Amino acid sequence: MAKVPSPKNIPLCIDLDGTLIQEDVTQIAVWRYLKHNPLRGVTVLLWLLRGRALLKKKLGERVEIDVSGLSYNPKVTALIRDAKLKGHSVVLATAADARIAHKIAHYCGFFDHIIASDGFLNQRAAQKAETLIKTYGEKNFIYVGNSKDDLKVWQHAHRAVAVNVSCSVARKLKNLSVFSEILS
Repeated sequence: MAKVPSPKNIPLCIDLDGTLIQEDVTQIAVWRYLKHNPLRGVTVLLWLLRGRALLKKKLGERVEIDVSGLSYNPKVTALIRDAKLKGHSVVLATAADARIAHKIAHYCGFFDHIIASDGFLNQRAAQKAETLIKTYGEKNFIYVGNSKDDLKVWQHAHRAVAVNVSCSVARKLKNLSVFSEILS
């Protein structure tokens, strides 16, 4: 099990898609929205033209996702439980829509705070990094992620934890001046 460093005031921030869960909830929402009427694809494209954050919000308003049926990563949930035992706050920091993020956080029961897309801001990559820095401070959070988008966040983190990353992302992460760990 990965060790979470002290001091206790450094929050553990967890990405959702591909990190806490195997799936991508926006992709699930798109497929569910289109399932009964493929012509809705035009509506999806119009929302997307107005921005990813708006697309996610509109899908979140119209599609129900059974969060109990998602594939949760046991290594990440163990990391979270260990952090909670050590007194760290745990943050769900996701580009997914806030409605879906809140459902997942409620289902899991271990998140203290949620940062998610809200229809205006798409909490992905540099935007997520900016929000985390404004909320917790530069180098004052631990970030757990899985993709090249997370490199923009990891470079501002106190510590980086990578979950099932590609070899190229792992190489780039090792080049950042941040203590990192890779969970596979």
